[in-house]
Amino acid sequence: MIVVRVKPHRTFGWAMLGLLGATILADFLVGGLLSGVAAWFESTAFVVWLTERFGVPFTLGEIDPFEARDYLWAAAYGTFGFGLIVHGLRDLLIPRKVLVADEGGMTVHLGGWFGRPTKIPWSTIDDVRGGRLTHLDHVSEALMVTVTTSESIPEDPWGARWIDDHTLAITARHWTRTPADVAEALTDLAIRSRAVV
Repeated sequence: MIVVRVKPHRTFGWAMLGLLGATILADFLVGGLLSGVAAWFESTAFVVWLTERFGVPFTLGEIDPFEARDYLWAAAYGTFGFGLIVHGLRDLLIPRKVLVADEGGMTVHLGGWFGRPTKIPWSTIDDVRGGRLTHLDHVSEALMVTVTTSESIPEDPWGARWIDDHTLAITARHWTRTPADVAEALTDLAIRSRAVV
């Protein structure tokens, strides 16, 4: 069995971004940091000079600087932030499988976020090789899979692109293994499974 996973550092960055949203929510709940920043802003020499020179009150006084919508935004940032943290830590601890191959064929997640994985039997695969995919002047590594029939594969696959009627290029820029290494392992597995690749 061959299992290819996504690199864990990819989603770790999303977890760090989620930490920012969670911090905003925590600050609104506790009412600490941003209130301190507002008080510091009122006491800066520039704001004091503007207030004395032009008589414009820049002080917040006893007025709550946050409106109801600010608390709603904080709740949205916090919820989204905690979701990113959970997703990032899950992928850091248990990296997601992007390709699984066994004696029956290979299974690739091509159906989108909520779609089911696509099973491609060895009997429909003509060739598997590593290659490069160019999109908008960006070149990325890809696993090129040539199939005899494309009935089980979506017309607009997620994370892949049809090169021609029978060749599917699966992007592999965040994989733990190179496409050439994966293609060699898939070919060996297909031969051992008595399939012709």
